[in-house]
Amino acid sequence: IDRILGWQRFMSKGDDGALKGDQEIGLMGELQVLRSLLSAGIDPSIALEWWQGPLDSLHDFVAAHGAIEAKASTRAGTFTAKIASLDQLDDTIVQPLYIAAVQYSLSPTGQSLPPYVNTLTRIFEDDAVDLRTFEERLLSAGYHSVAAPRYHRRFSYLVTNFHEVTTATPRLTRGNVPQGVVEAIYTVELDFAKLPNVALDDILQRIG
Repeated sequence: IDRILGWQRFMSKGDDGALKGDQEIGLMGELQVLRSLLSAGIDPSIALEWWQGPLDSLHDFVAAHGAIEAKASTRAGTFTAKIASLDQLDDTIVQPLYIAAVQYSLSPTGQSLPPYVNTLTRIFEDDAVDLRTFEERLLSAGYHSVAAPRYHRRFSYLVTNFHEVTTATPRLTRGNVPQGVVEAIYTVELDFAKLPNVALDDILQRIG
C-alpha cells in the first residue's frame, strides 16, 4: 500500500518528475541525517523505520522515545529553517525533540542528488527488505531514478549541528500564539538563539 501511495504522489506531480527547490534540499538533509545514523552504528532496518519524513509524519525521524526534525540550508551566513506548522517544534507533543541543522554549499565540485542516493542504496542493497523500504521512502518523498538526469544542482556537505528544542528555541506553538491563530508556516534563524550543539551519540542514548 505504501508503494502504491508513493507512486500516486510521484505521478501526480504533473511535471518532469524532479524535486524542486526546497523539496530537493530537504531530501538531501534527511538523507544526510540518515547517513549520520548509520555511521553512528544504528542498524539499517531501524534507521529506515525511524525515517518517517516521506510518509507525511510530523517529524522526519521518529524513534522510540523522541524525534529528530531535519532542516537543510544552502544559504551562506545564518542558518534559516522553514517550519511547516505550529506542532513541528512543539516539545509538549514529543520529548525530547531535536533539530538537525544540515548545512550545504552550492558548488560545481559538489554532488547532485542522484549520486547521493546511490551511495545510500549501496549500503541497503545487502538486504532486500531494507532496499525495498529505502526505495519506497524515496518514492514517497517524490524521488525516482527515472528523473535522475534532471537534477543539476551540486551540493557540498559542510556540517550538521544538532540542537535540542527547549524554551530557548525560537518557535511558534499552539501554546504561545495569540488565541484564534490555528495554523502557521514560518522561518526561523537558528543561529540567532545561539543554541548549544548536542552530540549525536548523546541524542541516541536518549531517544533510542
